Amino acid sequence: MRIESRRKALLYLIAVFLVGAAIGGAGGYWLGRTVKARLPSAEEFENAMFRGLKSELALTAEQEGDVRIIVHETVQELAGHWIGAVVQTVKTVENCQHRLEPVLDERQRAKLSELVQRGREGLRAATNDGETIQTRP
Repeated sequence: MRIESRRKALLYLIAVFLVGAAIGGAGGYWLGRTVKARLPSAEEFENAMFRGLKSELALTAEQEGDVRIIVHETVQELAGHWIGAVVQTVKTVENCQHRLEPVLDERQRAKLSELVQRGREGLRAATNDGETIQTRP
């Protein structure tokens, strides 16, 4: 193959790669913006975990009862970790807000409060329970 042909082939491959990356990136970005993220409920997560273990491990009927109990206890423990992580996240964001407020002017502080409130609303939507999570007295 001549050098000029190799150069053209290489440029063609680079162009195809870049077009694919651009389409994939744009498609992924669009999909990420349009699909609403929702965490599964504890029951949904537990059932999916159990079904996966049952199928992958080919559990016997005798094992299923024990595995179901272990999976249930595990999901309950995970729920406790999740709640703790959410509370810690809220505390960290509130601490950041308190540290930022003295640096900002009145308009910026109002906008910051709005941003934090929208973040809380998104967190409530993601947890599917609608409970208000507050850490300030």
